[in-house]
Amino acid sequence: MRLEPIFILYFWREMGITYQIRIDLKNNTANFKQVTKHLNVQPLSKFSDVWIYEINESEKALNFVDYFIKILNPHFETLKTLNIHRNHISFWILYEYQNQCNLELPAKTLKLLGDSEIDLCISCWEK
Repeated sequence: MRLEPIFILYFWREMGITYQIRIDLKNNTANFKQVTKHLNVQPLSKFSDVWIYEINESEKALNFVDYFIKILNPHFETLKTLNIHRNHISFWILYEYQNQCNLELPAKTLKLLGDSEIDLCISCWEK
């Protein structure tokens, strides 16, 4: 799968970026294995009340929103049977920077996020 850049980041060599899907299991840790099985990707930990899948990106920007939606899309109905709804799911950008933080998200990506009803959270901190 070819991933297209979705935003422009300045001072590229001076930062670290991580993208995450976080699913709040609402203290139902029994669903952790089921979510892992259905989404078919390896989460950060083996057991938690928040299921987290993470990709680190250090060489180039990628369309993580499209990538994450493709992981989740076939499974929204199955997740509902586990009492996991779209409002329990969020996408995260974790961004370490030096000097300046600039993010640009294209309208097409924002529309995709809006249509999916998944929240985008951005956490930035200075290196």
